[in-house]
Amino acid sequence: MQLINFEFNGPRTMRVPDGDIYLSCAQDIIEGRSYPLPPKNDWLVRCVVDLGAHAGEFTLMAGIRWPEAKIVAYEPQPDLAELCRENCEHNGVPVEVHAQAVSDSSGTLPLYYSEIGSVASSLCTGTGRDGQEATACQLVEVVDIKDVLTKCSPDVLKLDVEGVELLILQRIDPDFLGIIPYIYAEFHQEYIRLEIERMLLPTHELSYARIPCARQGEVLYTRRK
Repeated sequence: MQLINFEFNGPRTMRVPDGDIYLSCAQDIIEGRSYPLPPKNDWLVRCVVDLGAHAGEFTLMAGIRWPEAKIVAYEPQPDLAELCRENCEHNGVPVEVHAQAVSDSSGTLPLYYSEIGSVASSLCTGTGRDGQEATACQLVEVVDIKDVLTKCSPDVLKLDVEGVELLILQRIDPDFLGIIPYIYAEFHQEYIRLEIERMLLPTHELSYARIPCARQGEVLYTRRK
């Protein structure tokens, strides 16, 4: 593990797995290049749901930004789910962590690992990040997004689930989707980005987009007032 020291409403530390890819991904989130936090007082945030929390990089930042909010994280890799919990607790952020994947149905499915590392683990046989193919897999418990949303109504919903983002959004009732103030989504194909845009533009506006490589990136949509 490698330790990251940073300042965000005071001195902070968190641990991420060894390797440049993990350090880079964490620093992108901490420094606001990836999944940037919106203005604190733009909307009242009472609940944050982080799907694909990894080591808790965004989960932690959101919990510090909105200390009164309920923070819920889903990460199917047990060691990373535990690391997410530890990082948040070390920084005084109460968090509810589930070592489960989330998709458009429930059950048990293989989680495929990429040669890139755990940041690209996916329920898809070929992980979406950079077109890398899976190298191994393990069975994980999968929760239906509708079951997630019956337990909490998020004001911030982040989807970083390596290719399952669109399936999750399509599973959510459009009227419910339309009232979520902030929706972050990663995409791995241009047609997926366009479909996400089609679904969200009636009620939201694009607030941020980052496309670090061709056809792949992240978007933030903010609900119109």
